[in-house]
Amino acid sequence: MSSLLSYLTDKRRLLADSYEANCLAIARDIARLLIDVGHQPFIACLHKETVRPGYRFHHPLIPKKYYGSITWTKHYVCCCEGLVYDPMLEEPVGIEQYSRAAFGEDFPLESFVPKEAMEGYMGRHSF
Repeated sequence: MSSLLSYLTDKRRLLADSYEANCLAIARDIARLLIDVGHQPFIACLHKETVRPGYRFHHPLIPKKYYGSITWTKHYVCCCEGLVYDPMLEEPVGIEQYSRAAFGEDFPLESFVPKEAMEGYMGRHSF
């Protein structure tokens, strides 16, 4: 787990003032580090859509950490054993608390790559 802690510390430093990174790539990196030490992570996607007459509205995800300077419509994170690992936060947080901790409101967190599919997914996205 020391590799994971080092990775998260380095990413937190790089993302301290702005999130200029690919969140899905970060989620894959974290998943790989967890798999390497015998854990079974999954990758989740945070997003919220509302169907409105004639279109779908994608609610903005505004990370609290960056005070409104960044807005997304989707965000990917690695989850394992009830925790969400996101270097945007100071430490892993429970799945139920993640959205509120990171964005200040409740957004659905849905499985993007389930545990059972991680090995094949990671094989397709290894560099």
